Amino acid sequence: MPPQIGGPATYVSHLARYLSQKHEVSILTFTQRPEPIRGVRITVIPLYQHPLGMILRQVTLAIQLVRLSKTADVIYAQGPIVVGLTSVIIGKILKKPVVIKFVGDIAWEEAERRGVTDQDLQGFLENRHHPFAIRLLQWLQTQSLKRSKYIIVPSHYLKQVLLDGYAISLQKVSLVHNAVTIPKNLERKAKGELTIVSSGRLVAHKRFDMVIAAFFKLKRLGLVKDHLKLMIIGDGPQKQILERQIKRLKLEDTVQITGALNRASYLRALSSASLFVLASSYEGLPHAIIEAMLLGIPVVATDIPGNREVITDRRTGLLAQADTASLARAMHEALTDRTLAGNLTRYAKKQARGRYNWKTHRERLIHLLRQELTAA
Repeated sequence: MPPQIGGPATYVSHLARYLSQKHEVSILTFTQRPEPIRGVRITVIPLYQHPLGMILRQVTLAIQLVRLSKTADVIYAQGPIVVGLTSVIIGKILKKPVVIKFVGDIAWEEAERRGVTDQDLQGFLENRHHPFAIRLLQWLQTQSLKRSKYIIVPSHYLKQVLLDGYAISLQKVSLVHNAVTIPKNLERKAKGELTIVSSGRLVAHKRFDMVIAAFFKLKRLGLVKDHLKLMIIGDGPQKQILERQIKRLKLEDTVQITGALNRASYLRALSSASLFVLASSYEGLPHAIIEAMLLGIPVVATDIPGNREVITDRRTGLLAQADTASLARAMHEALTDRTLAGNLTRYAKKQARGRYNWKTHRERLIHLLRQELTAA
């Protein structure tokens, strides 16, 4: 929850404000000193600085969940393991339906973070020879998902991951597109120089190294005549690797890694972009692409399932194969063909506004929750 930044924090805050107008809402959060919400009871779970801190945190979560759930109709957990597993256990004890929101495979993300896999998500799910700790995470995630009453996903791709990778029943999974919004007074700010923006956590599957290499190719071949810069927004374990790549290619004057920015600063930086590029090997639902579309910024992205759900190639953006040459060609076309760029941004903004808005999300979510309560 705010002041914490990020999708889950802002999502819970916005949803609670809306639901509290007609329903009684309670929030359990790990955010310390959260912003109050009128009419909403907020309970903070302490982050214990102790060798057994994680266990103490989960015990406290369970105790508070029992207290609040006794009078609740439904438990809506924002993830399958840290909060989802405890919610499912308490839900079974109290006979309360539990709905889990699934926005990504936690076991795969943890395996990548630890450096024990370099496979994409599909390869990871097909491989059964993972370290014990990762297999345990997969098992816990599976138990949580299968024992929930309902699972909400923001994309068709993630729905298919649950069906194929975790053998979840089709009737249990429902698609509800996330709502993505930007301030109404924020608009794209054209500059004399061309600025390419790419953003996200600096981890391997985001492939910022490919973005830098494609940018270098554009500069070296002189494919773009105007002064060209690349801004990478984010922080993470690959930062030093990327900085070494920038230095090796002598791009220190034209490539900037800003580090993590709060949402307001991020959107201001994004609004200055001439082009947004996302070269990920995996995306559940690429919020950054949708934000760029809403700002009227042309988008180039890799041709992967999550991106294909948001981008129709050559209508709302350009999809490129996952190699430096293909990415550079798409970037060059988007930067130099003004007619194409204008058409892309016009259709993309219309689609993003129609599909990823709060009104649609809230109506669909409330319908599903009521449906679940009727069936419970």
